[in-house]
Amino acid sequence: MRFFHQRLSVYSNSLNKLFNVRDPKNNFNFEKWLIGFTDGDGSFIIYKTKNTYGLAFKISQHKYNKRILYYMKKNIGVGNVSEEKKTNMAQYSVYSREKLKKYIIPIFDKYPLLTRKYFNYKKFKEAFNILENIDLSFKEKNELIEKIRVLKPDINYINPILSKFINKDNIEEIINKEWLIGFIEAEGSFFICKNILNYIHYFSICQQNDKYLLNAIKTILRIKANVYYNEKDKCYYLQTKNKKSIKYIIYFFNGYLKGVKSLEFKLWKRAFNNKYNNKKLEKIQLIMRKLRKEKFLD
Repeated sequence: MRFFHQRLSVYSNSLNKLFNVRDPKNNFNFEKWLIGFTDGDGSFIIYKTKNTYGLAFKISQHKYNKRILYYMKKNIGVGNVSEEKKTNMAQYSVYSREKLKKYIIPIFDKYPLLTRKYFNYKKFKEAFNILENIDLSFKEKNELIEKIRVLKPDINYINPILSKFINKDNIEEIINKEWLIGFIEAEGSFFICKNILNYIHYFSICQQNDKYLLNAIKTILRIKANVYYNEKDKCYYLQTKNKKSIKYIIYFFNGYLKGVKSLEFKLWKRAFNNKYNNKKLEKIQLIMRKLRKEKFLD
């Protein structure tokens, strides 16, 4: 095990020089990471209870990954983590408008969301401002919020923040490393598949709508494969098995993932770095499949 870590350290240092990427572990920005994770698995909710409207910020995970929710709660400083026994899901949630105003909204105003959830956040923020407006009557607030609540993005909607960077070389100005780590923590997949003779390492992300975002991620992670659309799943996919791309992906995410996704990544990374034989790779593949099936990591 010690030898493995020594090799990994030398490997990471050489990649650092090769790709000229500064290691930001010492100043990791939690808020940027949270934006990415929220773009993957977060929700901005406008709900109605009888005749009253309320707001909630939620992030849901399988209960096996509750530690990531406690990580959020600790760093944000407010909120609750709870379980839904019927669904085996856990949630981090903030309902209080006072806490939303002080702790949640400032983060999402400072660092923009990059998926279609930007549209939902703008609705959420507008509803918040209406509820906070002392010049509006109770009836006026309800009427205005109901109009907002039913709004949906157009089928061709593109995040306006991201659209400014489409087909430009400076995409990394808007998609920072912490955001991408958080997004992959929520949406990415590291897996191993067998072809006729060998086991192949894959990295994959899928999104129902955000094709342009996947193309931007493709650029940042130096993936050669093109984004494609799967008619059966009704999703856009970014996927690679290219060894050079896999090496860079390992370097990019190594040591940064916070939840149970880190276990999937470590198994995947170790199998790649050590060039295991097919028998050992088969065992690792079975373990990773069991993780996905039983713990709903993806």
